[in-house]
Parts: sequence; C-alpha cells; structure tokens
Amino acid sequence: LLREDDGTYDVYKFRRRSVFLGHPLAFGAWTHYIPHLLRRGAVRYAGRVHERPDAPEPFGVVDADIDHYFCERFAELLVKVNRYSGLSAHMLLEQEGRPRGWRFCAKKLLRPLELFWKVYVKKRGYRDGLFGLVMALQNSWTHLITFGKYWELALASPEEQPQPNLTEQLEALNASSSREAEAWAGRHPHAADGPLAWRMVLEPAGVLCGAYLRR
Repeated sequence: LLREDDGTYDVYKFRRRSVFLGHPLAFGAWTHYIPHLLRRGAVRYAGRVHERPDAPEPFGVVDADIDHYFCERFAELLVKVNRYSGLSAHMLLEQEGRPRGWRFCAKKLLRPLELFWKVYVKKRGYRDGLFGLVMALQNSWTHLITFGKYWELALASPEEQPQPNLTEQLEALNASSSREAEAWAGRHPHAADGPLAWRMVLEPAGVLCGAYLRR
C-alpha cells in the first residue's frame, strides 16, 4: 500500500475487529474503522484517552480487518477501565467544571443506559451471545465509573485534587473478584457459556434493583 501510495493521504483507516476473551465480536459496534496507519514523521497524535491522529480529513481507506486482542483476561480489562476512567474523569472536570444542577447529573447518569441500548440493541450486540452482553454491560459500567470519579474529584477542594478513591476500590474489587471467579470456575468447570453463566451475569442487575428499590 505504502509503495503504491501517491502521497495523497498521511493517514489511513482500517477496520479493527475486537477479540474479547478469544471471541471475535461481529456486532455491537466493536468492529469499526480507526485511523491508525500513519505516514511516519507527518502526523502527531492528540488526546489523553483514545488518542487520534491530529490531521485533516478525509483519510485514506484500507479494505482490511485487523484483529485487536484487547482483553485476554477479564482482570486485564478491569485494570484498563480503572486507568482510562481516571483519565477521563480529570478531562471531564477540566472541560465541564463542577456539576451544574440536576439536569447535568441526570444526563451523565443516563448515558450508560443510552450506551447499553445503542450497543446491545441498536447495534445488535445480543447476536454475540454472552460475550456481547458482557461487553455492553462493561461499556456502560465504564461510563458510570467515569462519572463517579469525576463527581468525587469535583467534591474535593481545588488544592487537594486527590486520586479518586474509587480507583483504590476498583483495584481491591479486581483482586477479590479474581479470587471469587477462580473459586466459582472450580465449582462449575463446564458452565462458561451455559444457563448458569447467563444467570451469574444478570444476577447483579437484580441485586442492584432490589437494593435500590427497597432502600
């Protein structure tokens, strides 16, 4: 491609197909074009989260799929979520300042539900089975965690600006959930994609709704 290129484009985009726990995701907006093939020395990246080339469009298009093995173990994904949500929370505070009334907070809190509908229903993530459901849930959960960290930063005084305490809680959650997952897998070695696995994924939603409505 680069040998035949006439210099029209400094940036090319190709299809990135996400592979989650060894399973290629065909639906749910996880296969999409990204502009990450660059002419060396001609383009710089911009941004702190999901950086993009700082170059004018249009970009060239490569008709090819590149597999993106972004998560081989779920614990690795939680580490990424913790890191990126912290960066996003700081960016949100810089861009938006402190929360401005209930409408602003309601919009941010409803965003995870909107994303779940878009990824799982509108983009047919359900067709990827349990993998699609888990990805849709973690995508929504990531945005909820980002807002929680942003809110925590906004409540702190400008002089403090601490590392959000939610970051430490997620690190502890990652460690404890890994131990529980190993114990659960030992008790149910053949339940990775059966009814029991679906029940385990959906059970937290029932617990959350029950706790919220009862209290």
